[in-house]
Amino acid sequence: RLIRKEQQLSRIIYLTSECDIHAYIDESSAQIGDQLKLHIEQKSTADLVHLSPQLPNGWQINDQKITLDSSSQIEDPYPSSYDPLSPRKPYVKVQLNTLGVESNCAIALAHQPVILPSYRLNITNTDFVINNTTAQRSINIDLQDITPNNGKLSVDAPDEWDCKISQGKLALELPQQIACGLYQIPIKIDGCAAYCVEDIDYPHIAHTALCKLAIINVRVIEVALVDAKVAYIGAGNDRVDHWLKQMGVSVTQLSEADLQQPDSLNGIDTLVFGIMTLRIRQALIEQLPQIHQWVKAGGNWLTLYHRPWDNWDPQHTAVLPLEIGQPSLRWRVTDQNATVSHCLPQHCLLNYPNKIDQSHWDNWQKERGLYFAKSWHQDYQALISMQDPDEAPLTGSLLSADIDQGRHTHCTLILHHQMQKLVPGAFAIMANLIAPVK
Repeated sequence: RLIRKEQQLSRIIYLTSECDIHAYIDESSAQIGDQLKLHIEQKSTADLVHLSPQLPNGWQINDQKITLDSSSQIEDPYPSSYDPLSPRKPYVKVQLNTLGVESNCAIALAHQPVILPSYRLNITNTDFVINNTTAQRSINIDLQDITPNNGKLSVDAPDEWDCKISQGKLALELPQQIACGLYQIPIKIDGCAAYCVEDIDYPHIAHTALCKLAIINVRVIEVALVDAKVAYIGAGNDRVDHWLKQMGVSVTQLSEADLQQPDSLNGIDTLVFGIMTLRIRQALIEQLPQIHQWVKAGGNWLTLYHRPWDNWDPQHTAVLPLEIGQPSLRWRVTDQNATVSHCLPQHCLLNYPNKIDQSHWDNWQKERGLYFAKSWHQDYQALISMQDPDEAPLTGSLLSADIDQGRHTHCTLILHHQMQKLVPGAFAIMANLIAPVK
């Protein structure tokens, strides 16, 4: 606490002494071997000012010229925390003598340059799903912006995988028999670990880049599928349709204009609304009566989580009344490991075509779900129950109702996020939710 107080008082002295130090490097990114120019602009009326650049390992300075040697480290431009009184290197240490009091203050650079790896490339997609119950075993990946451009590419894949790299394309062919699990395939350039670099450049923020190891993640699952034609309507907030296709499901995207056609849902077994769809695709509201009639005639409608203000009308959006709870903190389960109890263990959505057990709730990330339903028509059945520590159980995360010949299911579990993170249980649960009404 004393050290912290000294930092705070030193900052106050710096500000009240009318000392103004501005330090910056022109380049927003660099790599090993580059030379950078450090600029320090000083306006001060303080009695004594001494400036000394504080540099990370591998940064050598001579006459304000910085050279990056081979020990320079790649740093995350988005650290988990930031302390303005004690910034990361590089920064400028300012030593003042004000009225006989010596103080030291750290002045961060106006912009922190990103150190780019020497071996890097861009990959169109790094995450894939292979479902053992389907015949698909091929993965094709575009490799772009390879640095150095004459570098030799290679991958560390299991011996039984067939890997080919040619003209900026990586083709992986998996064997027919492969154990379920997560396979991580590093990409190398000239035998060294390669990195993916995501350039981030917007008018309202400083230019930067995010670097991460170039690794292909392949999740092999064994999820039973029912032959079904699935239509998906999203709002750009999830990639559920993408992951359904990866899993082996036949998926078609529908627009508001498509739904305006009287026979747009003919031949469709399951209709999926992505998260917050009604907020963005407001024209769908006029099509809800048509969708309700389709459900009653035998359609399977799955709605993923919506917030109350996403044009969700408690009385009219769902086929039967269904109210979403708010505030979110009251109607959510934030513990990603919260125990999930099956209220109706014999219900078809927990058994067909996949038997859902406790293993399907393992290794979730971020949270279980949010914006659970608060109240619902008696025909809706609550399939699962869960709770955060020291809170009452909530049962509004997965509701389903048989309506005439069809079914409506409202799911507020964040399955879209789990699929994005390749959590295997989410794919089995989703496969059950999109299965046509038997």
